[in-house]
Amino acid sequence: ENVLISCSHDYDIKLWDVRSTKSALHSLGGHHQVPKNSRIKGMHRATFFARGRYVVTTGEKTDLLSIYDVATGAAVSRGAADGTGTASSAFEDETCCLVAVAAANQIALYTPLPIKE
Repeated sequence: ENVLISCSHDYDIKLWDVRSTKSALHSLGGHHQVPKNSRIKGMHRATFFARGRYVVTTGEKTDLLSIYDVATGAAVSRGAADGTGTASSAFEDETCCLVAVAAANQIALYTPLPIKE
């Protein structure tokens, strides 16, 4: 509820508690799998989903879709998306979540996790 995502043109996404911003709650990294000396513009397309329990992200120069647990900062899922994702957005209701990833003139839809209480 009080968590903010910040992402930029670097290798990490940061999660912040807006009530205390002296240091990040978690730094979400490890998303990119490209050669070490390649220029990566960053992980800057993150969004919350599953009622704020997870963060999903794509990134430049990668075809990965990564999911992180907001409470722990741990990567809970990482897999190949159809093409290099340039943007992601999540839509959900009481029973499931749908993640849309835009890439190369197409939109791919994923249902990454069921919503359970």
